[in-house]
Amino acid sequence: MAVILPEVTIACYSHSLCHLQKTAETFGYRILFYQSFNSYTKELNYIKSLSDGSIDGIIVISADKNQKKNQYANSSFPVESINTESSQSLDEIKQISYDSLINLLNN
Repeated sequence: MAVILPEVTIACYSHSLCHLQKTAETFGYRILFYQSFNSYTKELNYIKSLSDGSIDGIIVISADKNQKKNQYANSSFPVESINTESSQSLDEIKQISYDSLINLLNN
């Protein structure tokens, strides 16, 4: 699994990454993570470079509320996008992260 997030030093993203990794490990997956630094172009480049079959799916974390779930629909493997922001509680971030990973695994 790969996780693309804006910046790991921002608490809401690091919390999401932490919960994604813990959940993924319970299902026997490892996490590779990439920082986009809020660049949509970087996200697309990472997704393109990861399409070599080395991963089973990607989760893209963003603060962009306008981000559409199917904006990555042209990918040759599952891509799940989630929205997290600093105003969310840790429990909300944990639940969103868990739900996203489960959705990805069910694709």
